Amino acid sequence: MKQDRPWTIGKCLAWTAEYFTGKRLENPRLEAEILLGKVLGKSRVQLYINLEQPLQPLELARYREKIKQRVMGTPAAYLIGEKEFMSLPFEVNRQVLIPRPDTEVLVETALEYLGHTQVGPREQRENRALVSGDQAPLIVDVGTGSGNIAIVLARYLPQARILGLDISDRALEIARRNARRHGVEEQVTFYEGDLLAPLENTPYKGQVDLLTANLPYIPSNELPHLMREVLQEPLSALDGGRDGLQYYRRMIPQSLEYLKPGGALIIEIGFDQRKAALKLFNDQWENVQVKLDYGGRERVIYARATGGTNNDFV
Repeated sequence: MKQDRPWTIGKCLAWTAEYFTGKRLENPRLEAEILLGKVLGKSRVQLYINLEQPLQPLELARYREKIKQRVMGTPAAYLIGEKEFMSLPFEVNRQVLIPRPDTEVLVETALEYLGHTQVGPREQRENRALVSGDQAPLIVDVGTGSGNIAIVLARYLPQARILGLDISDRALEIARRNARRHGVEEQVTFYEGDLLAPLENTPYKGQVDLLTANLPYIPSNELPHLMREVLQEPLSALDGGRDGLQYYRRMIPQSLEYLKPGGALIIEIGFDQRKAALKLFNDQWENVQVKLDYGGRERVIYARATGGTNNDFV
């Protein structure tokens, strides 16, 4: 990345996109824009408005360092300190899993179950809270991480009360900051502990309308074969044990203690875990369904605790 003429924004983007292409990054131009935008404090639109603006030596040095870290395998989300999920930006660092588009299907399923019909395609969403009528559901999000699921549900359902649970106190620090960032800190309460253990001595047993969970589900023996970028994320948020389902094997029976009759459980699984995961649901569950992600892979399981009225959305 050397030349006699000044490095302008346009030249930096063109060079980096070509360099990232050679390194086989999936979205080379987009990643170049994201990293340079972070260094210069500009949006992607502002970069294109100022393509002829030269970079100062310190800016160029900082940009070079981010390029170096990116090709060494550091995810772009960690380099810029945030990731978009359901059209909202979330702070992330190495203490939390990076939110992924596939998990948006879990959130959309949850909103549909609660009767919220205003969730459109990603490109049509607005970055604002939506009216949810008179519903005031109690929602529990297990393994909340950065808080992305809980916080998005709070934004779409301003009358809901939401509890976010995670075993990592460092992850919960990020989640609380994200809740404040999006103005839902009074609506979402975070608890530290293993799975549903934080609610053991609370009045929430039998009171929960909806329980969501995106727990670690990668089998332990598959971890060494993951992409370098994924292996930069916390192992505790990836490793699901021998078959990837060790946490769900514990959590699904626990869920029945907290859900109301007819309350729903919605979980994310690996694309090839459908058959094994469905075996975890016994006759205390009904209307068990599998939802596809945006790539057409089986990704989300929805089930209702028996005993309630039939309020399914499909």
